[in-house]
Amino acid sequence: MEQTDLIEKLVEQLAKLYYHDKMEYRTEHIMFDASLYKEGLYNIDIFIIKVFKSFLRALDFTDVERNKRLLAHFIVLFDDINDKMPDSGREGFFATPLHRIFSYYFTRLIMQNYLKEQATNPSKPSKDIFVEIARRFFPAP
Repeated sequence: MEQTDLIEKLVEQLAKLYYHDKMEYRTEHIMFDASLYKEGLYNIDIFIIKVFKSFLRALDFTDVERNKRLLAHFIVLFDDINDKMPDSGREGFFATPLHRIFSYYFTRLIMQNYLKEQATNPSKPSKDIFVEIARRFFPAP
């Protein structure tokens, strides 16, 4: 799994789902449109996220270079979505599959590395562990 770009290719497909769900804000929050089409889209979104979780569980979260590539790919896709949105700030999405998968992935990346480091160095302060993880995956420019 770490030697291929399969996950990156799958993640690219999530970004395409955003443009089927673009809607204008009606209030401060995006409201659910209960049309049959939208309901089906959200059910597909939930199913796809479950599938993605199984692929992400197989990642080696200690493989720094592999995870840096995946993080960079997520950032490129987020930038692309942001660039395609109008500047008016009046449109958004109800379903956010790429964001949801990223939050799942990022949480596991940080916590798996934290737990491994804490197990090997139980006396090390938590703050130092988190700083070390941040430096490992997000080096200073």
